[in-house]
Amino acid sequence: MKKAISGKYQLASLMLLAGLTGSLPPTGLILSSAYAAEAVSPAAFTSLTNQLHELLENKQYGELLTESERYFAQSLTPEQQAKLTLIELKALIKYKDKQGAEVAAAIANTKSRLDKLLVNLNQPTLQAELAYQQSQLAFYKGDYEQAEQYNQQALSFINGEETELASNAYYFLGASQARQGNFTEAVESMLTGLKITEDLGQPYSLRQLLGMGAMYNLLGDMQSAVKWTEKALDIATPGSSQMMTVKNNLASSLVESGRIEEGIVHMRDSIQIAETLGLNNFSAINNLGYTYMLVEKYDEALTYLNRAREYYQQNQIMPLQAMTLKNIGEVYSHKGDYQQAADYFAQSLAIYREHESVKPHLELYPVMIDNLTKLEQYKQALVLMQEYKALADETNSLESQKHINELTTRFEVELKEKELERLSLEQILHQESIAALENEQRIDQKINLMMDIIVASLTVTLGILLVLLRYRSRAHTKLKTKNEDITALNKQLTELARIDTLTGLYNRRYLTDFVNAETKRLMRKSPDTQAGEWLLIALDIDHFKQFNDKYGHAAGDIALVNFARQLQESARDSDFVIRWGGEEFLWLCKGMTLNDANSLYHRLTQRLSQHPLDMNGEFLPITCSAGMVHFPLTLADDQAWQVTIELADRALYKAKELGRAQWVGYVANQATPDSITLESLTELISSGAITEIQGKQQTV
Repeated sequence: MKKAISGKYQLASLMLLAGLTGSLPPTGLILSSAYAAEAVSPAAFTSLTNQLHELLENKQYGELLTESERYFAQSLTPEQQAKLTLIELKALIKYKDKQGAEVAAAIANTKSRLDKLLVNLNQPTLQAELAYQQSQLAFYKGDYEQAEQYNQQALSFINGEETELASNAYYFLGASQARQGNFTEAVESMLTGLKITEDLGQPYSLRQLLGMGAMYNLLGDMQSAVKWTEKALDIATPGSSQMMTVKNNLASSLVESGRIEEGIVHMRDSIQIAETLGLNNFSAINNLGYTYMLVEKYDEALTYLNRAREYYQQNQIMPLQAMTLKNIGEVYSHKGDYQQAADYFAQSLAIYREHESVKPHLELYPVMIDNLTKLEQYKQALVLMQEYKALADETNSLESQKHINELTTRFEVELKEKELERLSLEQILHQESIAALENEQRIDQKINLMMDIIVASLTVTLGILLVLLRYRSRAHTKLKTKNEDITALNKQLTELARIDTLTGLYNRRYLTDFVNAETKRLMRKSPDTQAGEWLLIALDIDHFKQFNDKYGHAAGDIALVNFARQLQESARDSDFVIRWGGEEFLWLCKGMTLNDANSLYHRLTQRLSQHPLDMNGEFLPITCSAGMVHFPLTLADDQAWQVTIELADRALYKAKELGRAQWVGYVANQATPDSITLESLTELISSGAITEIQGKQQTV
């Protein structure tokens, strides 16, 4: 499984949460305990906390810490100490980028008090909040192992209760685990937090949406990463630090999915927002530098990457410093300066090895090994290769992949089931409401009869008639509204029923509806413009049955999900990707022809070779065979789709007959009749009235 961003881009939702960055006033810290001890009354303590909250709001973090320290020299109750410590922690989190002996002393003093309170306070809710805030501070300082420990403590105080604090703690727990390379645990923690939010009936927070986007990014699923991050984009305040963070993360996922120009635009936007707000945004600066390397603008890349490196080095943010050093090394390697590249790679690896809480990123090893090979330092390259394999085995084991897929699939299925349950319940309620309205109509009919009698007898006034007419009008309006609601609900239920639950792709039902509508559209066009608007690619995973027999159906599901993801990543936004059944998939490409077949097939097979399955240390690349046909082949008629899918199936079968890992296509020629039936296909192919074309998988 690809850890795409872990060694290149810096995702702010796993480092700097929206709203927690800021330029800090040049205030000093004078931490003194030389004050006479005296009791603090409840009224005085309330006044103090109000004053500290005001300093916090005004970003006067240094003054806040100085003032709170003065009060710690007095006689405080344990509860007062806890509340004061909480305020200090919030200030230190905001003050996280500030360095120096005074700040270090403040962090040490606060942590010492907090650790005692976690043992002695005996107020679980307050203790949970203390542990959670301390976990954030540890996280921002790059101590992910300590952050994980404090989050575990917070959750132990919460003791299974589903609260907003529990949801937040699970989020930071997942973020801490991800930064240590423990992706299985990270996914489980983040999804648990999302489930609590669901159970509480609350919308996902910006933090959660960013976290899920970053998690999918780290797992290499860029389509899901973009989807979750775009949800965050929808709720972020324009021009805010939140928007700065969202755009940085979205840019990283877009670049990794091949949408580089879009990514650069979002990165520049993120940096511009930071400059306008007076904030630092070195994660976006690093990311823009790396992206410039991808488009071979090496001087611009080094300018941005060195800015990020200097900042991380000055502030001793070790994981990000290591990441940026690795990126700079890649730039020099691309420029052909392999010795300079080796120096930067070595510095990056040294930081990872010196800091036990920071696991080396998998992305460092391949580029470092490749660079050593170019320097002909084969012995050192071999040592790193062995280290890389051990780390890859640990991170990408079959059980890890299986568990991650089970977790994410189960969560998505639960969401769909909840949505179906909610829609079904609403449908029942609406149907009951309609029954009531129909009863109103029956009453309305009686009113009409009464009105006839009244008119005939001329014994009532015009005012009563108007009241009755208005009542009838309201009943009709309500019935019409309810019918519209039922129609909308049925539409949503239908949409959910057209998704394959294992892979998340559209299924056969969706394709049937689409093809029927598309055929009717094509039939309305001029006959000479109907043919070949789409290229249909039928795909089948090679040797899938043997794979299932050897590794089991759970591993088979992992292979199907992986294939579906790589197929989605290979497709354009205008394409349709369908799970046709079993290990067969369909890829409909708008405006493509068999002239594009090689590039399309190579795009997919290249991604598959770059994302092999790890079966307990045995890396297995997935290959596939393909059958390709234009839709419609000639004229769009009632049999056009059946003819196309039959031809694609025959082409796919032929590709497998020829040895698999290749494609076969059928295309019309001058001898092809305008109208084709299923019965005539065999004769048309054998007579050459339909041309066969072949292509093989390129070596990657």
